[in-house]
Amino acid sequence: MKKDNFLYIVDMTLEEFSYDQKTQDTVIRQISIIDEAMNKIDTEFLTKHPELPSKKAVSMRNILVHDYDNIDIEKLWKTIKVDLPILKEMVSKILAKEKQS
Repeated sequence: MKKDNFLYIVDMTLEEFSYDQKTQDTVIRQISIIDEAMNKIDTEFLTKHPELPSKKAVSMRNILVHDYDNIDIEKLWKTIKVDLPILKEMVSKILAKEKQS
């Protein structure tokens, strides 16, 4: 992840986010792309790196794409503010290890 697609929400509060449909739509699209990419990761790689939350990502994508009327904005906010930075760090470490071996 070279580009940080979530820079536009850095200074936003949950309340601002909850009223900003355009930003929600953009975030949902970006998370769907990330989750779909995780769904395409080779099974062998996922077995080697069980710390990657691939099943959780696929589950979230299904909600975002197919059950969009029931999206929990607070969970979405937690995902972009807490979970994605953790995932980004995790992926960076895994890629660094893979590069060394």
